[in-house]
Amino acid sequence: MARKQALAEYLKGEAFQRYKEKQLQRFSQQGNQRGVLIVAGGRDMFANAAVSIMMLRRHLRSSLPVEIVHYGESELSKEVLPILQELNSSSSSEAAAKGWASGPVFVTDALQAAPLSQLAAHHKPLKEIRSFPAKVYALTYATRFQQVLLMDADSMPLIDPAILFDVPSFKQHGDLFWSDFWWNAWVNSTIYNILGGMQRPPWENKPDFRLVDSGQILFDRMRHAEVLEYLWLLNSHHEWVYKHMHGDKDTFLLAFAMAGRLRDFKQVPCFVRDALTDVPGHKHRYHHLGMVQSLPPGVLAAAVARASRAGLASASMLLHGAANATAAAAAAAAADVAGSSEGLLLPRGSAKGAKPGSMPFLHIGVPVVFHRTSFNSKFFPDCLDKKKIADKYCQIQYVTVPMSNERSGYSLKPNMYAFNEDQRLALQQIGTPPEWQCESLQVGQSEMPIPALKVELFGHMAGVLQQSYEVFREVRERLKL
Repeated sequence: MARKQALAEYLKGEAFQRYKEKQLQRFSQQGNQRGVLIVAGGRDMFANAAVSIMMLRRHLRSSLPVEIVHYGESELSKEVLPILQELNSSSSSEAAAKGWASGPVFVTDALQAAPLSQLAAHHKPLKEIRSFPAKVYALTYATRFQQVLLMDADSMPLIDPAILFDVPSFKQHGDLFWSDFWWNAWVNSTIYNILGGMQRPPWENKPDFRLVDSGQILFDRMRHAEVLEYLWLLNSHHEWVYKHMHGDKDTFLLAFAMAGRLRDFKQVPCFVRDALTDVPGHKHRYHHLGMVQSLPPGVLAAAVARASRAGLASASMLLHGAANATAAAAAAAAADVAGSSEGLLLPRGSAKGAKPGSMPFLHIGVPVVFHRTSFNSKFFPDCLDKKKIADKYCQIQYVTVPMSNERSGYSLKPNMYAFNEDQRLALQQIGTPPEWQCESLQVGQSEMPIPALKVELFGHMAGVLQQSYEVFREVRERLKL
């Protein structure tokens, strides 16, 4: 509490104002005020980052600058560095000849960009930074960008993320968060009152509230410089704070509360979907691979326009098709798979007689990020051909509807999410719940089991994912693994 009070005094003083002015000058001189930030250390995380950057440049044709932040020479992957150097050195003409985008790729040592010795006196002195606090320190002090899309090394964009910086909610409030499956899992509610001064936990009387999935975060560092100071205060005391919440992900909301900015904390109004793969012969046949996050409602048209301007005819078509395909085509696809013995799908007849625009899955938020969170396929090279884990284990086959809190709790198994055979069979008989429409965020519907769709029905996402599997194999071959 003493450090919290000291920080509050610092934020009112001239030293903090000088710090912000210096940061503004730095952003102006560098010219790259927007970009993607990935914190990585070691070969596997660097390889994950390389896969994401290759996807951005080659297949999503995004020229957004990317910065990989590591901590010290020991975390710098010399095996992956040549791949990153190639991505950074590609000229626009060379990239254009191959149909790719080009853009800068920076590799930054956080300990040189923002030495720990220069931390203000009110912050806890540290000799090293690891794990979750490394992300927060990079966002708060080390990155070169003012407006940041912070992505975990195991998160991969499914569209050009440049559009996210133009989302009205972000432009108005300076931040954008995506949701976790849960509304209060692994959180001691008293911490919100003790440190944030909140009279009640954030989920009380708010059925649409979710904790944060910090695999991807959009943040304006100057707009919320005070929030970042409180954020680092929390994460630098991780040995106590993490006993009350799971890692860094839920310290963001608490930092907004401590800074008196809770009204500016904004989440995308769409629940997360579960990505599954089929593992025949396992007692829980359908295994969790990760989380599929959505584009904020109302910005699809801008995404299509951006894709069209970039010459991405196929991307434009697929993006548009993800939300506005004709009912006839969708009904045919649904009818084709609904009766399949291999599918966790809609009931037969649910698409029968559908009118244009009436099919629920035509109006769900467009997938924007896939965050690999399965312990079996989280990091490169887990998704490689090995005796225990095959390539296909990492390939998404099904995507659930947005998960209510009840559904998330129902499907939790020792292996994270895994659906057994009984759930699979029952799932073919379920109806279509209203929370497929992300715009409405209707809750209270807890139909079980959980409906899911074949990934192919998400045309754009399926195409990007298929390309990513090839990029994974390419990086594997480059690293001779």
